[in-house]
Amino acid sequence: MLLLLLFTRLGLLLLAIELKDDEKKECNIAINPAPNTTIQPQTQGFFIAQSADEVKRAFYWCKQCHEDIMDVSLIKKCKCRNSRATPMSNAANDTAVQLRRLDQRRMMGRKNSLSLPPEGRGIDIGKEFEQQDMKYDSTGMFHWCPARTLEECVLDRHQAAMTVLNGHVVVCLFADRDSPLIGLR
Repeated sequence: MLLLLLFTRLGLLLLAIELKDDEKKECNIAINPAPNTTIQPQTQGFFIAQSADEVKRAFYWCKQCHEDIMDVSLIKKCKCRNSRATPMSNAANDTAVQLRRLDQRRMMGRKNSLSLPPEGRGIDIGKEFEQQDMKYDSTGMFHWCPARTLEECVLDRHQAAMTVLNGHVVVCLFADRDSPLIGLR
């Protein structure tokens, strides 16, 4: 129900949330969380949006003040008592989504992602992977590579069969130099 609210009312697409296990003190990323997932306060959300201002709508939205607002640009921080407790309350279970910055030092220990060699080079993936200098975006969470043409990134059937991408999430961003920054660099 929360995902539906985010998409239909706020125009936001929630890709994933960060789930914390208090007992093990671990964090995991739940991609496309199930409808029955309870989102606790201080949960980090990963959204697709045009700007950070659009994502702030999820932080500021509360049922008491914003339920009847049709123009999402009017959703601002409210002064009601509810906004301090749960910035985004779901009518069904009053869960909240709050955005916070990633702790880059914590994220540097994540596993490296696999990058494929450009078309025409050898396909010895093992050697290429070992020799590759891994680079990450400013959050330390996403693998980064220099800009490439689409043709350089397309895999033929043979290359795809030789590549193991279990547990990887591929996000394709279509943008040009004048597109607004979205946090991935």
